[in-house]
Amino acid sequence: MFLERFGFQEHPFPDGPDPACLFVGRTQEEALAHLRYAVSEGEGFSVITGEPGVGKTTLCRAFAGRLQGEHEAALLSGPLRTPAEFLSALNRQLGVAAPSARAGDQTGALNRFLMERKIAGRRVVVLIDNAQDLPPAVLEQVRLLSNLETTRDKLILIVLIGDPGLEALLHSPKLRQMGQRVSVACTLGPLDEQETGAYIAHKLACRPPRVPLSFPAEAVHWVFRSSGGIPAKVNQACTAVLNAVCQAGLPAVGGEMARAALFGPPPAPQAFLRKAAAHLGGGRPFAAAFAAAGVLALGVLFFSLHGGQPTLPAGDAAVVKALPEEETRAAEEGVWTAASPAENPGPHPADAARVGTEARGPSSPPSAAAASGLSWSVQVGAFLQPENARRAASELSGRGWPARISVFRDGKGRTWHTVRIGDHADRGKAEAQAEEFLRREGKPVVVRPYGAL
Repeated sequence: MFLERFGFQEHPFPDGPDPACLFVGRTQEEALAHLRYAVSEGEGFSVITGEPGVGKTTLCRAFAGRLQGEHEAALLSGPLRTPAEFLSALNRQLGVAAPSARAGDQTGALNRFLMERKIAGRRVVVLIDNAQDLPPAVLEQVRLLSNLETTRDKLILIVLIGDPGLEALLHSPKLRQMGQRVSVACTLGPLDEQETGAYIAHKLACRPPRVPLSFPAEAVHWVFRSSGGIPAKVNQACTAVLNAVCQAGLPAVGGEMARAALFGPPPAPQAFLRKAAAHLGGGRPFAAAFAAAGVLALGVLFFSLHGGQPTLPAGDAAVVKALPEEETRAAEEGVWTAASPAENPGPHPADAARVGTEARGPSSPPSAAAASGLSWSVQVGAFLQPENARRAASELSGRGWPARISVFRDGKGRTWHTVRIGDHADRGKAEAQAEEFLRREGKPVVVRPYGAL
C-alpha cells in the first residue's frame, strides 16, 4: 500500500536478506573485521552466529560479493542431506566440472581447482549458511575439506553461519575435532536504539521514495521497542507503520501513529483511571485515588532528585569498576599495561612473524614471554571496540573467571582488544580449560598462541 503512496520503486524494508543495502553498525563491523582477518591470515575455520533475523545471511552474502574481484567465493544454503549433495552444490557454485556425482570424483575435481587457484594467488572462501542444520555426515565432510592444504597454507577457507546453538554443536563430543579448529568466532547482535534510527535512514536512502520521508526520533523509539533491534523485526515494524500512515491518510510518519500501529492506541484517560481504581482500590474510589497520587508523587520526587537525567545503567557502572584505570586507558590507546609479564605477556618469539605489529609496552619485552614458558591462551573474544572488550571482561570477572584484556595490531594495522581467561604451557591444558568454560558457561572459546593475536 505505502509503496505507491510514497513512490517507492522497490520495497525499502524487504522480508528476506538484503546484501545490496547492507547496514554496518557496531556488531556488523566486528563481524566483517573478523571475516577479513580470517581471509587475510588464511585461517581455516570461522564461525558467525546470531539470533534469527539479526542479519547473518545479509552480512555474509555482502561479504562474499566483495570477495569476488580478488578471490573465489561460494555461499551455500538450503538442505544438504549427504556429503555427495554438499560437494556437488559446492562445485556448482565454484564452476567446477566433475566427471560424475560420486563423492570421490567431486572431491578430486575440487582439489584440482583449489590447487589451480592457489598457484594463481587466489583464495577460495566457502560460506555455509544455516550450518546448525547440517547432518553430522555433512559436517564431517566439511571437516575433511579443511584438511586440504599445502605445507604452509590452507587451500580452502570455510565460514560456518548459524544460530547460537551452532557453536555448542561444534564443541560436542562427536564434532570435537572440528570445534578445536575454529580460529575465528564472532556473534552478531541486535542494534541499539541509535543504530535502529541509523538503520532506518540507511534503508530509506538506499531505495529513496519520490515523496520525502523520514522516521522522527519518537517513531524510531517505538520501532525499537517493538523489534528489540533485530533488523528483520525492524523491517516488519517499519512496514506496519508506513501502512498505518497510508490508511490514516497522514502526510508523514509521527510518533503517536508509530506507537498506535505497533502497540495499539493508548487508553482514554477516563478508562485508565477506572482501571486503576478497580486495581488499586478494589472499587473504592478514594483509596484508589490516594494510591495513584502516591505513585505520582514518588515519580515526581525521583525525577527531581535526578535532575531529569538518565542514570548510568548498573552494567556500565560495573564495567567501569572492573578494570584498573591504567588498563582501561591502555586498552583504549592500544598498548600493553604496566603489569607483570604473566598477566600481560609480550609476544612469543615463535609467533613474532605471525603478528603484524603487536602493541606492547616497555614493561613487557619480547623476552618476558619466552621466560614465562607459556605457549597458549584461552581467548573468549576479540573486539575492535575497547568498550566491548571491557564489558566482556567485566562480565567474566563477575562470574569468577580471571579475565584480562590483551591488545594487538594485525597486519592491516587494525587494533584488536582480546579477552583471555587463561595462559598455559601446552595446548592440552589450554583446551582443557576451554572445555571447562564450555561446560560451565555453555559458550565455546578458542585457543590462540600466547602473546599473539
